[in-house]
Amino acid sequence: MSFTLDFDQHERPEHLPKIDIDDYYKTCLKAGVVPEENENWQVGTLDDFTIDSIDRFGKAFVHNGKVYIVDSISDLHNYASSIIAHHVLEQLWHKRLKFLIGTKSPVCIFNKFGGGVTLVKYPDAKIYDRLGHECNPIVVKSAFCDEKFDLLLEESISYLTEFTNNSYVIGFKVEYDPTFFKAVIFVLERRIPPNETKIQKLRQCIRNKGERLCDENCKQINLGDFEFAYYKNDLSKFGVHLFYKKEINDTNINEPIEFSLDVHKVTKRAHGCLNLKIPSEELCHIRDLWKKHFHLVPKYK
Repeated sequence: MSFTLDFDQHERPEHLPKIDIDDYYKTCLKAGVVPEENENWQVGTLDDFTIDSIDRFGKAFVHNGKVYIVDSISDLHNYASSIIAHHVLEQLWHKRLKFLIGTKSPVCIFNKFGGGVTLVKYPDAKIYDRLGHECNPIVVKSAFCDEKFDLLLEESISYLTEFTNNSYVIGFKVEYDPTFFKAVIFVLERRIPPNETKIQKLRQCIRNKGERLCDENCKQINLGDFEFAYYKNDLSKFGVHLFYKKEINDTNINEPIEFSLDVHKVTKRAHGCLNLKIPSEELCHIRDLWKKHFHLVPKYK
């Protein structure tokens, strides 16, 4: 169960002050009011929350004026993100590259496909050079009961616009359904190069707490359009390349996930591939966490 701020006739009374979204989130957790269905957790609109609190919170996403919380406290969510990030980091270390995993590493984004909103985001993991060398980080984002696949896609795309310098986004979604296990992993690759002028302009807007990039072109895309493009294997109109995708279910869960990333797109100090492999044992553990969440009995061989 979850709830959304709502007012009669959909108009917010002018006398009500805006809310700190972090306080709102903590109140929801304390009251046990968290998502328990496969729906996006919409908590209100931009009129309800202060921009400053949304940026400090770092776990909200805004699409066409609607505010969503895209955090999760589930063991499944945290485990999936951590193992993906670990395997990326392991491959970077094999290249003798001193990278690290940041779970509270801010990324400034401009959601050009969701109404043109500037935000500070904390992805589940950001893998970047720990010595401060120039690099194009890899972002990891998972979802279970906190957001649907369409919102996860848009959020992932927002990390790869010309307003950021990330190279890849690895997304992982487990369907919130007790009747069958289904997960999807995908890798998005940047197609539009970073624009340093726009990156600095975005950061300045965020420092000014509430200023918006009014002169930038932005669109209001329906959430369903992202998923439609994904299944057409063509996300080019959103400025990204669908580099890899795979659906995991009971029929193929004993197969590892394997794909390679171009390390030169992450850092100019290295060449070759990052050969990622997520073993089937770890996928089976994710399924066991799914069963545990729904109070199903894990089947061990």
